[in-house]
Amino acid sequence: MVEASTMSVFFLILVFLQANEQRKIVLKTKFSLLRAFLAVGIAVLLLVVFKQSEVASQIKLTIFAFLLVFQGFVREGLGQEAVIKLGVLAGDYGQYEQIELEETAKRETFVTFYKNKNHHFSILIPKQMEEVTAYFTEWEIKDNLLLNKVVAEQKAPKIKL
Repeated sequence: MVEASTMSVFFLILVFLQANEQRKIVLKTKFSLLRAFLAVGIAVLLLVVFKQSEVASQIKLTIFAFLLVFQGFVREGLGQEAVIKLGVLAGDYGQYEQIELEETAKRETFVTFYKNKNHHFSILIPKQMEEVTAYFTEWEIKDNLLLNKVVAEQKAPKIKL
């Protein structure tokens, strides 16, 4: 039971810290309904399939299910000083070697952050590239900025059999 209580406390701390980070978002990413529905569906399926008889085990399983749901609904985006994303502990813009902006065919901006050779992540912002570029220049983050215009989304070639 002590383990379940400890997990509960750490989960509440995570939710509290992430709620504070959410307030710092200036440009929000595109919200994915599919991700939210999948998170809820998997959490419910997890609770049904692995139903526990012990209270402590049931609490731990419920916390894990809530963590999945939380991950599905948490917002990501760009703050004034850092990238705000679940799983990124310190997203300060200065730590990234390169920040690449690409405009999609739907006039949205795909932002990729390169930390080193093998570590990068991307977010999709439903704003035009000019707005996102202006955001980065406003906060004087233009040294490692790379702009790419994509006219049309590339599709995989069709193979005839």
